[in-house]
Amino acid sequence: MIATSCEICVFATWQGNEQKGCKLNRISKLVENGAELDKVTENGKTHFNILNRWCNKCRNTDWGDRHPKRKWAEIASKEVQLKYDIIVYCEGSNTLEDIEKSLDFINTQTLLPNKVIFVIDFDFKTDIDDVVNLVRDSSKTIWNVISVKEGAQPLDEAAKSVDGFYYCVFGAGVHIPNNFLSKIESAINDDALQISAIEPDSTNNGMVIQKMLHDRLSGNIGGLILDKIKFLCEEQGHERLIRKYDEL
Repeated sequence: MIATSCEICVFATWQGNEQKGCKLNRISKLVENGAELDKVTENGKTHFNILNRWCNKCRNTDWGDRHPKRKWAEIASKEVQLKYDIIVYCEGSNTLEDIEKSLDFINTQTLLPNKVIFVIDFDFKTDIDDVVNLVRDSSKTIWNVISVKEGAQPLDEAAKSVDGFYYCVFGAGVHIPNNFLSKIESAINDDALQISAIEPDSTNNGMVIQKMLHDRLSGNIGGLILDKIKFLCEEQGHERLIRKYDEL
């Protein structure tokens, strides 16, 4: 069983030898999202064990000694921050101006992506060199431009270049809220939500997929990756791992 002991965590709050809570409010967040709480007395102290969930911000005193106390929360948050890649799909009806709009939306994210991948469908009418030059000159992060042959699955081709923990998918020129990635990061690492996938909006934009699941389920071969993940979660009784962005 997965478990986290709060006994030596620098964020634990105490009254005498009894733990009362967590400075980061992690205990209540984890319990709200699937964890169980066990109170244990050992070594003359009574502390909490968090069962069925791992607290990724638990830090011992050795870690605390290496960092200034006033920055503990900030440093722990940076240490657990996940990497997100954004895939921008460019179909035949899109233009270079649409790609420029996407770059503007991505460059103004409050949390920049690890990488941006522009996947260019076979019927895209602008010269690929013009796309490369625009992205190279404008992107604030690591980038890749992929040209997809007719008959290939664009998302699967783009996913081969993903090295983030999650990837997010938008059409070229589609508005991306500037807090899109930071909202997901906060939901996972502040509110302790577990997320396998986030469903796209009504315009089929904003889908978020855990890259490990994409690989394990062979992407869109034999069915759409989101449908595969939904089926897996429902089969295992974990429907809550499929989220809607507006509900985060």
